[in-house]
Amino acid sequence: MTTVDLAPADSLAIADAGLVAAHGGRLVRETLRGGPAADLLARAHRVHVVAVGKAAVEMGTAVRSAAGPAFRSGVAVPAAPAGPVAGFTVVRGDHPVPGPNSVRAGRTVEEYLSARRFDERDLVVLAVSGGGSALVSRPSSPMELEDLRLLTAALLRTGIDVTRINELRKAVSGIHAGALLPLAGRARLLGLVLSDNVQQGARAVASGLSYPGSVDFARAAEVLTEAAPLLPAPVVARIRTALTQRAATASGTPSILNLEIGSPRTALDAALAAARARGHRTFGFGDTVQGEAREVARRIGAAARRIAERTPGPVCLVGAGEVTVSVRGPGRGGRCQELAWAMLPELAGLPGASFTALATDGQDFLPGVMGARVTGESLGLAAGLGLDWRALLDRNDTHTALSAIGACLPGRPTGTNVCDIYALSWGDVAVPR
Repeated sequence: MTTVDLAPADSLAIADAGLVAAHGGRLVRETLRGGPAADLLARAHRVHVVAVGKAAVEMGTAVRSAAGPAFRSGVAVPAAPAGPVAGFTVVRGDHPVPGPNSVRAGRTVEEYLSARRFDERDLVVLAVSGGGSALVSRPSSPMELEDLRLLTAALLRTGIDVTRINELRKAVSGIHAGALLPLAGRARLLGLVLSDNVQQGARAVASGLSYPGSVDFARAAEVLTEAAPLLPAPVVARIRTALTQRAATASGTPSILNLEIGSPRTALDAALAAARARGHRTFGFGDTVQGEAREVARRIGAAARRIAERTPGPVCLVGAGEVTVSVRGPGRGGRCQELAWAMLPELAGLPGASFTALATDGQDFLPGVMGARVTGESLGLAAGLGLDWRALLDRNDTHTALSAIGACLPGRPTGTNVCDIYALSWGDVAVPR
């Protein structure tokens, strides 16, 4: 037996194991093999699919396969470009800020449901994943699309977490919070939801697309108050009117069986299992990691130092969630990149340390990058290139910094979206010669 330092590679492999386990198509297939969802599918004479979100194509085609001859047709609204998909009309929406394509996608879904005379022999499956808040859109009157775009952009700049942002967005939407469901008429309804929400779970995904009555109008009004100073007064007035009218006209909708098929916990559990299989002592720091990225980095570093004092390596800490970044500078980056860069000084003193922050949807805000992996040598490497760690962090220019030291992870299609995975590993791993 010889000792080989495998830790720098391990954090990425461990995070990637969580990503694979949370694939939307895989989770749909598992869900439809048994239980109440399989019962609904077995009783259906005709199956129709509305798939919306970053994993729309993967989830929608998995339903198609499970339905077999009963499958009739579907609509898929993904975030990334997609080619033709057999049996589906594919229309891409805009993300993260809703735009004209989002309105077109929303209209396509509404027309798809409205054009069919469903009865009890029909099953409409809503396959929902994160991103659907922006990908389909129909602002409530008297709002216009530009009002919604300005609102979304303003909220994203504030650093308000996405759950609170979506509380307001769904409150002024004619599509979200179950507003689509009456269009399915007498059909049976099944919601398969891949959750990327660390606070409210499946019912908040895609602004409650498949969850009727999921709007908290009081909370939505609070969020609007916070965003109001960043918006022109006429825009605020129209949003406030739309919010008031929606609250006054909210009504009941058809019943639906909603099932959470996967979540950040799915990825976390798989990553922890992968770390144990590679010989690490494992510690989880939860599937609801939240907070300002640099503050979370300090918390992770402090936890690692406490563990290192009493636990021999190899060790791996794994968490899942979604940190936030309050943008104060003119730089470029994403929340995973900001967290990875903030972690550099925290890795000091941990032998063979490696930290990976990975966006499970394959894009960490900027196209072409899904996060970053840094090691205990990264801070010295950056200094050697003349990069000022603190200055770049304060400028929120972490993409520039991480690219310079070769730490960015290339983006790729993942077929899922369950927030972000964070893995910190250190110590030597004993492997057979």
